[in-house]
Amino acid sequence: MSEEVPGDGLSAEDRKARKEAKKAEKELRIAKAKEVSQSDKGAAAPPPKEKSKTVHVPRQPPVASIAAKDTTPPPTTPSLIPVHGSPDTTTTQAPIFVPQGPPPPCLPPFVDLSLVHPRVAELGLLYRTMRIVGGNARTLAMIEAMSAMVHHTPSLNVDWMSQRDKDSFFHTWHANVNYLQSCRMMTPGMQTVCQALENHFRNITFVTSDNTTGEEAHPSRTQTQLHPRTWVLRELARLKDEILMASLEIVTTIGPKMIEHQDVILTFGRSSTIEALLRNTISQKSFAVIVVDSAPLFEGRTLSAQLQKSGVPTTYVLLSAISLCLPKCTKVFIGASTVLLNGDVHSRAGTSVVALMANALRKPVLCFVESYKLTTKFWVGSLTVNEVCRPSNDTLTAEEAPSGGGYLYDITPAATIDVLVSEYGRHHPMTVATLSREREQRTLGSW
Repeated sequence: MSEEVPGDGLSAEDRKARKEAKKAEKELRIAKAKEVSQSDKGAAAPPPKEKSKTVHVPRQPPVASIAAKDTTPPPTTPSLIPVHGSPDTTTTQAPIFVPQGPPPPCLPPFVDLSLVHPRVAELGLLYRTMRIVGGNARTLAMIEAMSAMVHHTPSLNVDWMSQRDKDSFFHTWHANVNYLQSCRMMTPGMQTVCQALENHFRNITFVTSDNTTGEEAHPSRTQTQLHPRTWVLRELARLKDEILMASLEIVTTIGPKMIEHQDVILTFGRSSTIEALLRNTISQKSFAVIVVDSAPLFEGRTLSAQLQKSGVPTTYVLLSAISLCLPKCTKVFIGASTVLLNGDVHSRAGTSVVALMANALRKPVLCFVESYKLTTKFWVGSLTVNEVCRPSNDTLTAEEAPSGGGYLYDITPAATIDVLVSEYGRHHPMTVATLSREREQRTLGSW
């Protein structure tokens, strides 16, 4: 009977050599592990004594390298900054969408971080973590942060506006604006505010004591000599007052006329203008509200709680139950992030579903929007300008979004909107170009 030959094809001498090599490798691994553990305790470990043994191995397998233990602490989640005026500013409990230790947002290569003001950096974090949402809230917060930046801008340390350094100021201004843009995409209303200030600062002329100007004068753009820092702060305050006055005009004068006694109003998501309108009108008229909410932000929860505190009869439902609630309502109120040139409304994702079903059931749809949110741009499809909200609360552009992601916005066709309500009154959705021109003329006259 022949001797059994192992399947590895090695001779007895080779197998013995391999066994001794594995034993030596095991001893080396134990020695290195002891050395690492002693270094962690702060004690210097003596080098292990290696056995001098010469082993002839014809086909020795490679010895795996042992990596040193990583003693660096794990990255921690950035601390959240409480927002003044929020319901709970004393707790550090994270909201629904909070980044769990992700890297900071990718900055464009042309953003100089040394020029970014701390208030602007703080606002960018609040934008990115969705602690500040809504067109009006984001715009007003941006104006406050940029005002703080203007207070510490070295390029405005001159005596007269005629001595201003435009290039230096715009370099600092654009660095802060681009940083906010890198944290989260700016709304068209925010872009309108920034563009208005930039155009005025670039084109304004100044009258000297002998009525001569260094630049070509324009009747509506001629001002007396002012300190540049004072002028920029005054213009930012004027833009802020213009936004607040527009919302106040809708809430107190025009909006209450749209509500009748015993109305049942259906609204989607949370619009700050609609919320203020409903809370202000409940003391004058009797009506009920149905709040329809949807992912990913579920802003309707906060709206429903605030309306109930004000004594407004409120029903909270999700978007999936819209077919059951629409037959019971008499009017549909929606907000807007912006209104395009063709009358389409760019608003929170889910608004188009509500408007389309309301139009099918012959329910009037009213869109409340301030005139500074009107734009002369035209977008093709809802994915042209959009954002994606992931569970980690990172907002990406539509190109970077995975299929089926949580998009934040959609476009509601102008055919489903019955009335646009602004501070100028009630308008047809197709009159956006006229309203934009009127707003520009009024703004130019105020300069």
